[in-house]
Amino acid sequence: MRHGGRAGKYNRIFNVFFQGFYGRTMILLMGLVAMIKVSEAVFDYPETFSLLGVTIHSNLAIMIFAVVFALIYSSASGLWGVVATDFLEFIIALICSVILTILVLKECGWGDGLAEQLSSRTTAAGRSFFSMVPKVGLPLLLWVFFTPWSGGSQICTNMRFLGAKDEKEAILSGVWQTFNNFILRSWPWWIAGLASVVLLSGIEDSEMAYPQLIRTYMPVGLRGLMIAGFMSAFLSTIDTCFHETSSTFLNDLYRPYIKPDASERHYLWAARFCIVVVAALGVLMASKFNDLMALFMFGMKIGGMHGIIAVFRWFWGRLNGWADFVGNVVSVPFGIMIHFDASIAQWLGFERGPTDFLIDLVGEKILGADANDGRWAIQYLIGVLLMTVLVIVISYITPKDDPDVVDNFYRRIRPYGLWKEVSERTGVKSADSFIRDVLLTWLAIAYTAIGIAAVGLLFFQKWGWGILAVVVSAALCVWFVKCINHIYANDEAILELSRMEHGQQRHAGVPDR
Repeated sequence: MRHGGRAGKYNRIFNVFFQGFYGRTMILLMGLVAMIKVSEAVFDYPETFSLLGVTIHSNLAIMIFAVVFALIYSSASGLWGVVATDFLEFIIALICSVILTILVLKECGWGDGLAEQLSSRTTAAGRSFFSMVPKVGLPLLLWVFFTPWSGGSQICTNMRFLGAKDEKEAILSGVWQTFNNFILRSWPWWIAGLASVVLLSGIEDSEMAYPQLIRTYMPVGLRGLMIAGFMSAFLSTIDTCFHETSSTFLNDLYRPYIKPDASERHYLWAARFCIVVVAALGVLMASKFNDLMALFMFGMKIGGMHGIIAVFRWFWGRLNGWADFVGNVVSVPFGIMIHFDASIAQWLGFERGPTDFLIDLVGEKILGADANDGRWAIQYLIGVLLMTVLVIVISYITPKDDPDVVDNFYRRIRPYGLWKEVSERTGVKSADSFIRDVLLTWLAIAYTAIGIAAVGLLFFQKWGWGILAVVVSAALCVWFVKCINHIYANDEAILELSRMEHGQQRHAGVPDR
């Protein structure tokens, strides 16, 4: 819809493999690695076992069992089934994380005891209590203001929004998602993480701290429930990955280009085959990796390059299909070369790579004291800047997109940004106000940040400030919702158009049985 022509077709096909197979396999990979870490910490089982005379690695068997279990119900349901099971799995996982938090908090002497012990430990180490808080520097600024770009192409979130009745309901579902993700379910993890500093010692792998808390402080019956909670969280993640990958494969590649006139039953089995392929790739890769943070940080570097293209796609009318396509294709090799630039430089005969040179040039004051964070920030920025230059240059040296395609996109979406030429040609103005949306964004940030603080204050038994923060956060959230209702009450045309478009797309994906 954005570009059309051969470039649009190639870009659509490439994104099936980039977003669908690469992106979702990476998420599945991280989920499998996390599940194995929990299993190793909580259960005592041998590294290998023998079955019918064949030696099998225990971790591999656990991964295969979990993936097959998820495959069974994921392949038997469409979007509605995945959402319904996700909801139940979320409830189980949330209850379990809260139970663990209460147990470890009690062990620490509740909120006051935890705060006192953390303070005494940091003081004894010659550091401030707040030394654990990231310092304001390039890594933190990039994380807060730039990494959300990569979320512009999150298929799972987009699919849920497209499944809503209309645009207003999609926005309001985003309000719930923000509350759920940052206010409701994050604090139990954070409190448990802080408690692990006090209760555990000698753990070399920090990613094993949470599973070790489960093993040490949860009684046998509750420990089983907690494992069920972890399994629920894992299944919730991978069934979403399976569904969105098969949906993208089916609707963006298989149905339009490979088998356009097949029966719905044929498409159903094609989608199921795609799910099996993704599952196999995830298990194969998970058997080779065990560092969650390294995987995540590498993925964010590529996501930053992919994300800046998404920004141009929505905010710059001159971006053409070839720039979009080439940028997406080279983002992966660019990311790999940037990530391994030191090794590549040594192979070419240089002592140091570009990242090391820039780290020395920028200095610790800007990058912060953590060497890994500083290195990630420099490499992330290199990737984004290279991609920005590449996309702009290609957009100007290659022909513009078909004006009819661009005009049709602008009429349907009516985005703001650098669309003056298209707006004048079509006689259509942006449907949204940039200033209004910025103010609404800051309003949402305000109620979310205050809500996060409110839960923390209540955890640490600061009742007065905690209750005040709850009231203020709730009031700002209600104000935000009223603003959204007012916007759509005054523009029924937008609402009706979004209902029509959502109605056409909400059932896109794996066909129902």
